[in-house]
Amino acid sequence: IIDCHFVYAWREYDEVIKMMDVAESWCPTLAEIPNTRALARMDKQDWVGAEADLRAAIKLNPDFADAHLNLAYIRREQGNPKEGMDLFEIAQRHGVTDPNMELHGCLFLGAVGRFDEAEAIIRAVVAQPKPHRDLAGTCWELSSQYSEHQRFADAERLTRMVIALSPTWPDAWTKLSGDLARQGKFAEAAECSQRHLDSDPDAFDGKLSLAQWLVHLNRRDEAAAIVAKITPPQDTDRLSLYFSCKALYSASINNEAAVRESLTEAHNHSKDKSRLLRWLRSEPFLEAYRGMPWFAALAPTP
Repeated sequence: IIDCHFVYAWREYDEVIKMMDVAESWCPTLAEIPNTRALARMDKQDWVGAEADLRAAIKLNPDFADAHLNLAYIRREQGNPKEGMDLFEIAQRHGVTDPNMELHGCLFLGAVGRFDEAEAIIRAVVAQPKPHRDLAGTCWELSSQYSEHQRFADAERLTRMVIALSPTWPDAWTKLSGDLARQGKFAEAAECSQRHLDSDPDAFDGKLSLAQWLVHLNRRDEAAAIVAKITPPQDTDRLSLYFSCKALYSASINNEAAVRESLTEAHNHSKDKSRLLRWLRSEPFLEAYRGMPWFAALAPTP
């Protein structure tokens, strides 16, 4: 197991799994073996295999708190935050050894909408003499959870905390721009996207978000110039965002054919259809198209 952690650090997850298979053949009653193998499967997003390993670890040692905790993470990743919270509380009762337990608790609480309790933990950690090394990451995740609940002012506040704690945090300025834009603060949002581009001129998300906010500020020519210089990405989800941005620009100049073409491409390339649907149903520039049959096919009424 000790040798395995060196391999794990190099992200050789398949090799970790093989090593644990060998270790298990030598010592089939040690719960740490399937738990370690589960961690590798989780990093491969093999949730079914990881859960089977964790169930095996818990069967070998019902009091193995870390296995309960890892199972809680899986449930949260699978979109079942309530069961994730229940499993997290089981892990707590079994005395999990993870030193980041308080901050992990924030994310499980946020996932089930218990934000006041999550923020109380954040305040307690902030008040400590030495800032916790994972505090910025927790604030980032909690900010994303606020966004999912459409509490964008709170999301903005937490994202600003991330920037204060870690000024070079990747994509923080673009995330902040989104939080601001969803409150109608497009001028501030554009400034934040520009801040991202000042530090990383090639940032795809920075360019795309800036173009979107410029459209909302009626600075269409500047937005069009930015989009024209963007090389369509290979990543499918980012490609969906690229076509969404093109659709937004086309809507701002009332080009229905171009809007339809771009939105169809955005839909075809989107991995997260629920996120795209929320945007299609809420974006003001698309209001004129929502009654059209082709739009209804892309974004059916809930």
